[in-house]
Amino acid sequence: MASKSDSAFLNEALRRGWLRAEDVELVLKDCERTARFFRRPVPVPHILFEHAWLAPDRVDELCNALRRRILLCEACWARLNVHGVAPGNELSCGHCHARLRMPNSPLSGILHRAEPGAGEAASNPASQLPADSVAEGPSRPSAEPSPAGPWRTRSFLPGFEPLDLLRESAQGSVWKARQLRLDRVVVVKLLNARVADKAASTQRFLREARALGRIDHPGVVRLYHFGTWKEALYLLFKWEQGRTLDEFLSDGARLPPERALEVAADVSSGLMAAHDAQVVHRDVNPANIILRPDGTACLMGFGSVLLLDGQGTRITGPNELLGPRPYTAPEQLQDPHAALVGSDVYSVGATLHYMLYGEPPRSPMRGAGPRAGVSSGATLPAQAGELGRLLLAMLAPLPEQRPSLAVVLEGIQDAAIALSSRAADRPPSKDTSFSDPE
Repeated sequence: MASKSDSAFLNEALRRGWLRAEDVELVLKDCERTARFFRRPVPVPHILFEHAWLAPDRVDELCNALRRRILLCEACWARLNVHGVAPGNELSCGHCHARLRMPNSPLSGILHRAEPGAGEAASNPASQLPADSVAEGPSRPSAEPSPAGPWRTRSFLPGFEPLDLLRESAQGSVWKARQLRLDRVVVVKLLNARVADKAASTQRFLREARALGRIDHPGVVRLYHFGTWKEALYLLFKWEQGRTLDEFLSDGARLPPERALEVAADVSSGLMAAHDAQVVHRDVNPANIILRPDGTACLMGFGSVLLLDGQGTRITGPNELLGPRPYTAPEQLQDPHAALVGSDVYSVGATLHYMLYGEPPRSPMRGAGPRAGVSSGATLPAQAGELGRLLLAMLAPLPEQRPSLAVVLEGIQDAAIALSSRAADRPPSKDTSFSDPE
């Protein structure tokens, strides 16, 4: 239920024609969802501003008209009316008496604790907010911890409702979120604005956006949008239901050879579209492949791409390992910039090896030279047939010895036909466990 202050804001916006009745309902739901996510109350003016329901000047006009500017005390989450308090001034919460500082942006939503220097508090005491300036008492947050990360006390990307934090690192975070206006689930990848090597990280983000902007293929994750928010870059992706191949196989599950070939074909087809767009992936591995519920596979993880047309500057160090070693081609282990289309073929072969035999191929030793490749030490059944020969060709130590993806797709089709014919000739068996392909 909306507080009196929130109702006053919404009624005034409604009276002025800035919101429709159906908008008011959505704003209230937006407030509830955001409050549940951050485990604290969220004032309506903050939602109107941060989630782009109204322009900042209109929210400011509403605050001045109602003589109410509601912010939250960071210490006790009391809702305080700070109308008339100048930005940067210190004040004291009328409930918990915490020393607070007025933010530079009055629409930021939270009054953070003040940290005066030694002796400053005595010479410049914080003014106590009068009792009538308190809009409501403190609303205690849940005992559950709020989501980890640099956005735990900040609002999310305007117009989006955060649903789940999928991954987080020093570089940024990846979220599952709902795009409110279109009512669709998406993936938001945020780059930390305070990342240490900002220039290189920004270049990688731009390169990933450019690469995916060139590719339109069902086997490649779809990029919806690229933009900036509060000095941070973000990418907006289509949400793909399913599990990664790595998650599926790590549970002890095994893919039948026919299914493994279908996955390899989907990934190879998506990579062909990328290569046609002058994009080398450089990080094909089971963690970057989604198995959709409809049985198809989707390739993602384009953060390490190389653009073959020379756009962009070199940002990868000569000794930097871009992907998991067992799935990285020998020449790419030597020099990430030496990766070409053949390097992606090797990675698809290593992934296919993992699907068929439950483990990746033996990785070449770094610094041993490209001829110290996997094929010299690969162990495949002597009767592996068409599929085994295709796999050995994809895992050849030199890129020029590997087949093109078009040839790989033909080989996958031939291997699938061979497997089907052998299965038709084989007597039925109750044993459904996985065994080496013949």
